[in-house]
Amino acid sequence: MIEVEIFVPASRSIVWECLTDNRHIGKWWGHGVALQAVEQGSFYEPWTDSQGHERRTRGTITAIENKQRLQLEWQDEGWPAPTRVEFMLMEAEGGTKIYIQHCGWEMFPDAERQLQVDHHRAGWKNIMGSFKNYCMTIR
Repeated sequence: MIEVEIFVPASRSIVWECLTDNRHIGKWWGHGVALQAVEQGSFYEPWTDSQGHERRTRGTITAIENKQRLQLEWQDEGWPAPTRVEFMLMEAEGGTKIYIQHCGWEMFPDAERQLQVDHHRAGWKNIMGSFKNYCMTIR
C-alpha cells in the first residue's frame, strides 16, 4: 500500500477546488488529465513511460464527499484489474492536510508488485508536490 501525506497552506475549499476542478487539474497534474468529480464519473491521464511509449490511466469515481474525500478506481493500461486511490482532506492549523492512499497491488506477482509500488509512490510524491505548489498560488 502507498500512503502519502502532505500539508497545503491553503483552505480546504481551495484545496478541494484544485483537486476536483478541471480548470485547475491540468495546471498541476499535466496536460490532458481530466476528472468528472461526481460518483461514477471518469478519470483519464495520458502519460509517457520511460521507453517513450504513450500510455493511459483510466478510472471511475467510486465515492465522493464534498471537500472531504475522493475515491476512485485506478487502472494503468495493461493492468489486469484496477487499484484504488483515495484522497482525504482534513483541516489543519494554517491549511489542509491531504492523505493519499493507493492500494490493491495484490494482483501483481511479488517482484513486479514492488516495482509498481515504488514507481507509483515516487509518482504520487512528485505530483502532490506540484499540487501543493499550485494550490499556494490560488487565493
